[in-house]
Amino acid sequence: MSRQAGLTSGTRRHFDVAAGILADTAGRVLIAERLGGGPFHGMWEFPGGKIGAGEPAADALQLYLGLSVRVKPGTQIKTESMVGDDNGRMQGS
Repeated sequence: MSRQAGLTSGTRRHFDVAAGILADTAGRVLIAERLGGGPFHGMWEFPGGKIGAGEPAADALQLYLGLSVRVKPGTQIKTESMVGDDNGRMQGS
């Protein structure tokens, strides 16, 4: 069974997300501090957002970067599947 945005498995809710690592020619990387309270308040993250059901990850990332960060990504977007746990740790899947 494939996962879809918001699918509940036991007591956990699963969301597929797309995140971008944006770097300039000087090697600086864009990251943002999470705001708004919640369990991840004050932690750092790469820009991105939830992927809609049936939406390709690259399309979700282009949309988010274009609307929210106002960065137009290059033509090459590499996607990789990662799984995060409740503590924010990520593993390739």
